[in-house]
Amino acid sequence: MFNSGKIGYLLKELMVENCFSINELATKSDVSANTIKSILYHPNEYCPTIETLNKLCNGFGMTLSDFFLKIETGNKNAAPELDERVKRILGRIERQDLNKLIDVFENLMKKQQG
Repeated sequence: MFNSGKIGYLLKELMVENCFSINELATKSDVSANTIKSILYHPNEYCPTIETLNKLCNGFGMTLSDFFLKIETGNKNAAPELDERVKRILGRIERQDLNKLIDVFENLMKKQQG
């Protein structure tokens, strides 16, 4: 059994692996940016429908089965030690500066894909 928090966590991991911003994933999956934000930032309050998850999976080029398998087995491509290091660093950055940093990364991703 899994909870919606695991869905949000895996969605974040897949976005990082694919260098997708929220808006890019919204465009690729035909899911609104607000829905994606709800899954990412309010995972215990918002549980996406199977239809929404299927659209998100299509945006990543994966099947719904593969998505649930990653949830059950853990995303083997993730680097937990890097994840913890990033969390520690980001925890020290003020919110305003963090938003600027996110903007910088999103612009870099756009340049790489464009």
